[in-house]
Amino acid sequence: MKPLFMLFFIAILSLNHLSFALPNITGSTGLVNMPTAEILNYKEYNLGIDYNLNLDDNDGSQYFYKLNVGALDNMELGFVGGTNPAEGVFLNFKWSLSSNTGRFPLKMAIGFENLTSSDESDFYIVTSKKIRSDLGIHGGFKALFNEQVEVGFMAGADYAYSESLIFLGDLTNKGNNYYTINVSGLYKLMLGESTDNIYLRGSIQNLLRSGNNNSYFNLGICYLNIL
Repeated sequence: MKPLFMLFFIAILSLNHLSFALPNITGSTGLVNMPTAEILNYKEYNLGIDYNLNLDDNDGSQYFYKLNVGALDNMELGFVGGTNPAEGVFLNFKWSLSSNTGRFPLKMAIGFENLTSSDESDFYIVTSKKIRSDLGIHGGFKALFNEQVEVGFMAGADYAYSESLIFLGDLTNKGNNYYTINVSGLYKLMLGESTDNIYLRGSIQNLLRSGNNNSYFNLGICYLNIL
């Protein structure tokens, strides 16, 4: 019985890890909009496609596509394209600074998003901590390189309601005087072995229309596997 129990325990840990190694809407492995310190293991990859419906402007909808790969044991490389930035396909990079010791270690990572973009590239530092197996919290800072450098705060949480349903939320700021609240739900398809790592996403970005900016309703699909 002991070997069977150990196999079961390892399987549960793997499910928890896979559940949160998914791309956020804009590309990096993370929550809704913010990246987290979670990182893909070596040879793991995730990909996703998202469509954002502008709830305030019929002509302002967006789409995103992305691919992230665990290039090394502590490094993740990603590619992102879509409506914003509109200049092409860009490179994302995340480097884990964590030793990953203990059951719920404090994780830290640094990264760049949208490298080579003229006005949407940024640098971030973020920490992530599991409070318990189904609940994680995250916080960090991001510097957006525009005409001038804008530094903002970001924070968020994830909660696994069940093996197939995960709730995410984050609060982001780009150095202005308002914060954007974003919420999301991920549903894991469990129709058979071939769909084990496929997730459907539904989100609302800028829930409270902060800063008189538009709100978006998001629908997306993402996939996680190993090479």
